[in-house]
Amino acid sequence: MKVSEKVLVAETKNIDAAHLKLMLERSGCETEIVKSSSDLLNRLEHNRYLFIVMNEELQNIDGAETVRKIRQIEENSENNVRVPILGLTSYSLPARKREFQESGIDYCLSKPVYKNTLNKVLAEILEKKHGNVSPSTDSNT
Repeated sequence: MKVSEKVLVAETKNIDAAHLKLMLERSGCETEIVKSSSDLLNRLEHNRYLFIVMNEELQNIDGAETVRKIRQIEENSENNVRVPILGLTSYSLPARKREFQESGIDYCLSKPVYKNTLNKVLAEILEKKHGNVSPSTDSNT
């Protein structure tokens, strides 16, 4: 089954953003890319997303602080909708990764991100939102 919802990807590195976009679109997701936390927060003001994929290191504000801002905005909103966040990190330092996880992300993956791992997260998000739905699979990734 194709996913017909948008995913917001916040990634500063063009190659990583293109890789994530390709994998998500092959799973049926419409994907938007931003590079900074300010762009991410602006998009969230005006759009709804199935989930957010974000690098720990963003322009303007780091990923952990951006997640805290997102969660604060959600708590203060009238509709009280919590968007799942998949955090990506290239850090191997446990304390740094733990800080990112504790900021309010729902999932955390270390780079590089592989299609099977991303699809497992996508399937879990879809299951929580819609019931028994799985992303489409494309063997070309």
